[in-house]
Amino acid sequence: MSALKAQGLPPAAARARLARLPALLVAALALLCTPRIRAAVECAEDLIYESRDDVPLRFRWDPADVFQDKEEFDVAVAAAEAAIPEIGAWKGRLGSSTEDLVSALNASYELSRSVGEIYFFAKIQLDVNSTDPGAAAMVGVASSLAARADEASSFVGPEIAALPRARLDALLEEPSMAPYRHVIENVNRTKAHIRSPEVELVLAGASQLARGPQDISNHLLNSDIVWPTVVGTNGEDVQVTPATYGRISRSPDREFRRVGRAALLRTYEAFGNTLSASLATHVQGQAWVSRVTRYNSSLERALDGANVPVRVVRSLVDAVHGNFGAVHNYTALRKRALGVETLYAHDSAVDLVPNDDKRYCFEDAWTMAMAFWREVFGEEYASVAETAFANRWIDVFPNTGKRGGAYAWVAYGNHPYMLLNWAGTFGDVATLVHEMGHVVHMNLTHTNQPFHYSSPSVFVQEVASVTSENLFIDWAIGRSEDPKERAVMLNAAVRLAEGAFITQTLFHEFEEAIYSDAENGRPLTKETMGAAFLDLITAYYGPDITFNASDSVTFLRVPHFYFNYYVWVYATSYAAGEAIASRFRSGDQGVVDDFLSMLKLGSSVYPLDVVRAAGVDLLDPSVVGAVMSRFQNLTESLEMELDMVSDGKSVVTAGADAEGTASMAVPLLLLLALPFITYL
Repeated sequence: MSALKAQGLPPAAARARLARLPALLVAALALLCTPRIRAAVECAEDLIYESRDDVPLRFRWDPADVFQDKEEFDVAVAAAEAAIPEIGAWKGRLGSSTEDLVSALNASYELSRSVGEIYFFAKIQLDVNSTDPGAAAMVGVASSLAARADEASSFVGPEIAALPRARLDALLEEPSMAPYRHVIENVNRTKAHIRSPEVELVLAGASQLARGPQDISNHLLNSDIVWPTVVGTNGEDVQVTPATYGRISRSPDREFRRVGRAALLRTYEAFGNTLSASLATHVQGQAWVSRVTRYNSSLERALDGANVPVRVVRSLVDAVHGNFGAVHNYTALRKRALGVETLYAHDSAVDLVPNDDKRYCFEDAWTMAMAFWREVFGEEYASVAETAFANRWIDVFPNTGKRGGAYAWVAYGNHPYMLLNWAGTFGDVATLVHEMGHVVHMNLTHTNQPFHYSSPSVFVQEVASVTSENLFIDWAIGRSEDPKERAVMLNAAVRLAEGAFITQTLFHEFEEAIYSDAENGRPLTKETMGAAFLDLITAYYGPDITFNASDSVTFLRVPHFYFNYYVWVYATSYAAGEAIASRFRSGDQGVVDDFLSMLKLGSSVYPLDVVRAAGVDLLDPSVVGAVMSRFQNLTESLEMELDMVSDGKSVVTAGADAEGTASMAVPLLLLLALPFITYL
């Protein structure tokens, strides 16, 4: 644990490293000649496989752990369909006896569990092969089944809420109700917002309609729009799409970044009225649900679901606004590191530390991650990770038809599954650690909680993974003697803090602005939403970056705005995860036990109480405020490391003219895969 104590990397520590520059440069040269830095050709794996069948079996997850085959899937579907009408037998009986109430809850939860497992089996096959029509058909069956199951069970909450308090208190005295006491307590807490069974049935049915705006947007963006092509770094034609733009935005060729962004935004502008109307319809629909369920605002409804007071979210905004200087300093560092006279939005995602001379082979990275998990979290945590790889819980490499990004997911009664798209960067190693944080969290929760407490609130779902990722980056920096490698790692830490905390807080402010307009009868148009977004990004990132009028449509790129006040949970999770990581860095002897205890709670207690189990009180504004202090320290440390490796030249565009109109042709940087996407 002592290796973690000094990993906050304050500016003084970074400056001390300057004195060691000659020795570090010698060490870096020596490392380049050792097996520790392995060339890409030495890795046994490919970066992408044309056919899924070509991916070695040990790197592919196994859906047969859920259902053996389509025949077993069909049997499960038939059983769930038969159970749907049976739920109705309990309607009107929930207050008659404890036995009836328990039986109805058991039946409702078992239906939800089985339908969730059915959907899970179908989706994990579609996600690794989007061209599989059989998997697509199974997802369609599962989606329809889920909607009908929700409608059939929609009477349960209203009936419980309608019971007189005295009757409900009497029922709760029965020992058989013990497993459901927190469920009932939560119903009582929110009963003012639970409507009659008839209204709840309408709301359940309307949930399919509520998905319409997002579906329309997705179809337009992914199917109907013919996306433009631009000339790439090596003279080739490159199509600019929402999926390919992430890689374009990280290219070291500035002119390629510029024309790529311009082509992307022109297309969004061309379809901007339709896309804006789609988002506006979603927001207005959510505002309608909030009114029907008797909330003063959609924000109040979103927070009430997690039993989180508004002041927690306000503390996020206050923390960033009170430290705009730190964000502006980072923007100034980016401008200096890139060596440009004017910094534009197309410069905001390119990596400040290209590291295309190093590739992390997956099995080497796995060995490194296992050492970290054992050293920092102990054997209980590490054993889950070890089992995951040994038993094919992880889908590692990209193949044609596989969805991008990374995630971890589980259906109750099964082990978690982890999806990666390994590209061999340090960011991929950090993403592996991040997603394993989810896997361990899911595994420990499901091992220790019944189905109805097995899904942690979104408020805490990212806490375990952020804690793990932050500590891993610290751990890796402490073991590297290569200044460039350390700079790569520090860059990853800064981008994680920026993307998960600062950008998500900005996105939350934008959501508040457009929901306020919807709830107060003001129009939501491309122009009004674009103006609000442009004002925010200008205020957040400061005078050293120039945003153009075309950047106003960037809000249309963010799919999270279709999730109704979801983005704030990334920021609170980052703050809580960083606070727990600070306990680890301090050498606190009780933190491992507290952390593992937190991972076992699921939703058996309220989210704020979950993080309190790990010693974090998110009602304390200093917890959130500490994030910005760390961001500033990391930025200053990164600046020192950049000075060491750049020799006074711009790190990315050395040799280009001031505006970087045509930098030398070099390979595209691979994505530093983080659990979110930068959309500016």
